[in-house]
Amino acid sequence: MISPAEIKTKVENKKNEYLKAKILGTPFFPLSLRADKGSIHDDFQTRESALATLFAQSKAKKGKGYIVETETKESRTMGRQTAVSNLLVETEDDFLYLLGAENKGSLFSANVAMLKATFPEEEFIPWLLAKKSEVFSRWEGTDGQWFCQITRFLVDNPNCGLFARELPAEAPTKFLETNLALVKSLVGSLRPLVEGDDDLTRLGLRKKESLVKIRSNRPFAVNLGSSSCGQTSTIILTPESLRSFNLAAKRIFIVENETMFFTFPLEAEDLCLYVGGYALLACKGSLLFQTVGIYYFGDLDEHGFAILDKFRTLYPQTKSFCMDIKTLEDHCAYLLKGKSYPGEYRNLTPEEKEALHRVQGPEGPLLLEQERISLGYLKNRLQNLTNG
Repeated sequence: MISPAEIKTKVENKKNEYLKAKILGTPFFPLSLRADKGSIHDDFQTRESALATLFAQSKAKKGKGYIVETETKESRTMGRQTAVSNLLVETEDDFLYLLGAENKGSLFSANVAMLKATFPEEEFIPWLLAKKSEVFSRWEGTDGQWFCQITRFLVDNPNCGLFARELPAEAPTKFLETNLALVKSLVGSLRPLVEGDDDLTRLGLRKKESLVKIRSNRPFAVNLGSSSCGQTSTIILTPESLRSFNLAAKRIFIVENETMFFTFPLEAEDLCLYVGGYALLACKGSLLFQTVGIYYFGDLDEHGFAILDKFRTLYPQTKSFCMDIKTLEDHCAYLLKGKSYPGEYRNLTPEEKEALHRVQGPEGPLLLEQERISLGYLKNRLQNLTNG
């Protein structure tokens, strides 16, 4: 005979059907549950115990839940016996009680009503049917209100160019970030998404730009209009500002690690640049990179070589610095376990490929962090580079 725990499992299995009926406004209750109701020929004590447990957890005893409908049957060997004829979940309140989701059920109803008031039903109903479980389980409190405010604005303003936190909604600044996939899926079902390289830009939003840090080995003047603002050896730009920025230099060394940016041993007329990982690839069309020798110095691992490979598609004249077999062999004691890169490499030199194959070897993927390389070692390699 079915147990109360098994009844709750059957109710859970009916949740998606319930949510669909709720969205479409179709009848769902009363709900009959098909189950093993036992037999009057079962062991008497076992059957009586199971029936007692079933009744003890029923709506008749608890005030909510399932109804046990019974009938009287005759058996030659057992006499007149009470048997279960049907299990019934009579109302939505009973169903949500058994599901353990009374608050979520009332909130889901409110959110469905809010969505219907915000968007044309024929346009958003297919989306809601596909996302019903996620909406039911994830949304709490005023999440539905914030979702409607943000999504309606993004549908109506496809190229707003705002930062996420500038949106005209009272939602916490992290709300869009944690619900980004859900927002994008509804916006995308209501209007074409914008061309972009991530979810934020495809929604027409402005994403936070990576900052480009440039350091010189000697101070240079900073002017604002005709006024002098003093001198500095480090400046910070956006990738967009970098396009029109230029500075007299012979070489620029691009590093992957911020600590290395501040400690790299620059020589006269050298610059050091740091953006951070793949964000470097946003530095397109810069005057600075067209007028100086470019050296990329990244971590010696699959991702470091991938960044070098991709950056070289933007600036083919780029050379690598300390990304070779010699550097790996001289620092083999510092090799760590790295992470694999799933893409292809198309722009590496034979020497760089040799080093790449070393970190991809049978023990790989391996990683030599650039900050493991001493300043003395870097100075010697720089001297050799300078002397040709």
